[in-house]
Amino acid sequence: MLYDSIMRPCIRKSEKTNGAKKCEIQERIQTLSDGID
Repeated sequence: MLYDSIMRPCIRKSEKTNGAKKCEIQERIQTLSDGID
């Protein structure tokens, strides 16, 4: 799934760089987009 290939690495990387909130927002937007589709 394209979502997993993009978001999982993003979340893992952001945990180290303290950018998890940004990835959380992206994840929520993606979830909403999936719901619309």
